[in-house]
Amino acid sequence: MTDFSVSKEAFVFVCSALSGAVIFFVYDLFRLLRKKSGAGLFFVHIQDGIFWLIAFAIMFFALLFINNGILRMYEIFGAFLGAVLYGFALSGWVRWLLEKTIDVFSEIFRIFLKILLTPLYFAYNILYRYICLLLRPIMRFGRVAAIRLAEGLKRSGRMIKKK
Repeated sequence: MTDFSVSKEAFVFVCSALSGAVIFFVYDLFRLLRKKSGAGLFFVHIQDGIFWLIAFAIMFFALLFINNGILRMYEIFGAFLGAVLYGFALSGWVRWLLEKTIDVFSEIFRIFLKILLTPLYFAYNILYRYICLLLRPIMRFGRVAAIRLAEGLKRSGRMIKKK
């Protein structure tokens, strides 16, 4: 038989509310990921499936470790209440903060890539110029050969038609 105490049940209710808030936070992360990536319909469905797996895992482990796997109706209500309170009280601020954080990190990453790829860009330009200089005679020869081949085919076609 399990011990019953109001303080333990209140603790379980608060932990369920926190689980609901964490699930809504994960939803905010997925919503921001979807907004920033501009994912297509297929990837939206994949993200939804991943979100529901994560939400299930959060609730499962919360119920398993906090209340020894015993599911009570007030725990579901607590999770729903935690999600609603997080949604109204913190979701806007958290999304704004996450969006600004992602913008800052993406700008840092863009600058890092620019610094990293600048030598490769210069090397590409130098190699491209030399390759073009080396291939220019070959291109001219190919162009002249193609023109002479076309003229030869035209002449041979005329000769065949005259007979």
